Amino acid sequence: MRIGFVGNTNNYPFMLAMAVRRLGHDVTFVVDSEEKLHRPEFMYEPAAWGGIEVHFVPAIRNYRHAIASDRVVRQVARLAESCDALIVNGLWPTLAARTGKPYIVLLTGSDLELHGDPGFVIRSYWRQLSSRNMFERVVRALFAAEVARRQRAAIVKATAYNYFPRGVIPNGDRILDSLAARAGKRLSFMMTDVERCAYVPPPPDGPVLRLLLAARLNWVHPKRPGLVELDYKGTDIFLHGLKLFKEQDGRPLSVVMVKKGHDVQPTVDLVEQLGLREMVEWHDEMSQRELLEQYKVTDIVVDQFAKGVVGMAGLDAMAMGRPVLANGRPEIFEPTIGEPSPICQAANPEEVFRQLVRLFDPGVRDSVGKQSRKYVERHFSTHAAAQRCLAVFGCS
Repeated sequence: MRIGFVGNTNNYPFMLAMAVRRLGHDVTFVVDSEEKLHRPEFMYEPAAWGGIEVHFVPAIRNYRHAIASDRVVRQVARLAESCDALIVNGLWPTLAARTGKPYIVLLTGSDLELHGDPGFVIRSYWRQLSSRNMFERVVRALFAAEVARRQRAAIVKATAYNYFPRGVIPNGDRILDSLAARAGKRLSFMMTDVERCAYVPPPPDGPVLRLLLAARLNWVHPKRPGLVELDYKGTDIFLHGLKLFKEQDGRPLSVVMVKKGHDVQPTVDLVEQLGLREMVEWHDEMSQRELLEQYKVTDIVVDQFAKGVVGMAGLDAMAMGRPVLANGRPEIFEPTIGEPSPICQAANPEEVFRQLVRLFDPGVRDSVGKQSRKYVERHFSTHAAAQRCLAVFGCS
């Protein structure tokens, strides 16, 4: 069977495509972004793509591919027509819906909460428009609403769609409920490539505990236009917990923080205000491959503390055997998965402080890291996700 993939947010679909290819199916993959985060060569060496047929097309920045057809859209449509089934991301469900092929939609955030909610998208576009021409503002807002209408229709028409377990993102649940999609169409898998992210023994115990904050620096409220709840990572919660640790424990630790996200400067300012400058080591934005290299020399990986979810960065760290400090949303994932998560749970500064004290023990870090590897192997492998998608299409 030939499976076509279109759209590659965070390289998440490409991980799935690699697993589908390993199961013996032909894969055609369309990459439509110039950002490193969405380009497969910054996650996998091309020599490791395993025979995936990759096509790079120019990025479409104004969402016209959801409505209109141009040279790029026609090129993607021809590639889609050569496939037996499709797995699509971003706004490409609108194209998949026109092909007559069975397709799965991988929903990863704004493709549902922003572009699947007509009221939200109109308000968001309206606030961002700088034109004083009322006619132009109305036309652009109506265009945005039509994009949302077609995105919603494409989700309803999909053979299946994948989204977070119910309760993780209530606003996303509300939108999906409003679509009255047929029962049984919703998948809820998350994944990490456990083959690529092989277990690595923890670094030797040294005089300074080394942490790496893997989540984007998005935490300042009120929300910016175009951002959704999943984009917010609660960085301030972690930093206030770090301040408690400095004041009440004081053992040496270092935190690698990456200049990535909408709130880099507010984070720099908060680090200064809390007196944490000497504990923080700033790095420029890294590729996904570079991040994995950092994990090898890191004692603890830090993820999100807000109302989102531990994403691919945290799951990759767990696969490599690193303890992850985060709000893992145990109230949702433990009943869903059926066992407690080894994530070092913290949702407020006091819990961050207590977990840091606990994780100073190298035996605890080693034990949590090994449990984390086994946990993601059981529940979050790309192999299992690929099998579920192929079963939707009636093959294995």
